[in-house]
Amino acid sequence: MRKKYNHFLWGFIPGFFLPMALFLSTWGRLYHGELAFFDSIVHLYGSYFMQQYILFCMLPNLLLIFFSYKTDRFKMASGLIVALIPYLSLLFMNMN
Repeated sequence: MRKKYNHFLWGFIPGFFLPMALFLSTWGRLYHGELAFFDSIVHLYGSYFMQQYILFCMLPNLLLIFFSYKTDRFKMASGLIVALIPYLSLLFMNMN
């Protein structure tokens, strides 16, 4: 039986933009320094806080992967996993 929303793009598009939207919407509330937005990200890049924050932004994707596997939407889950690759590479490049 064909499941609704079981397509690669239904997982890839929200999986790519959801962590970015979460990052942009919560960064202003968490960082209260005197630096501008981009300068504050460059300044904190490589710190433990940035590693934890990237993981926090990836958490909704992991929950969506769990939901899609539980509802047998495997193509959607594969799109979500592929969308996490840039964020995982950013996380590994951030480690010292």
